[in-house]
Amino acid sequence: MAHEILLEEHSHPGVVVLRLNRPEVLNALNLDLRRALAAAFDQLDGDDTVRVVVLTGNERAFCAGADLNEYLDVRLPWRLNCPKGRAWRSSSSSRPFSKA
Repeated sequence: MAHEILLEEHSHPGVVVLRLNRPEVLNALNLDLRRALAAAFDQLDGDDTVRVVVLTGNERAFCAGADLNEYLDVRLPWRLNCPKGRAWRSSSSSRPFSKA
């Protein structure tokens, strides 16, 4: 089974907890995690039963920031043409949002 990098928990009615799950790199945001967040936010934004989304990490860290290791073997043209806007725009929901 693949390691899930983003866990979705429905702790209470109307509350969804998104838990970053890359503890080996202190939940650093790589492209896969940013895409998973964007997809989750899109899906949750269209769900009228969701009142609030809580974004959290794990015991060791919330998020170390961008995963710079992702750029070590990448050529400059790929970085310039990468569709970063969509992955970084993912938190522009109309719903209340909390980072814990």
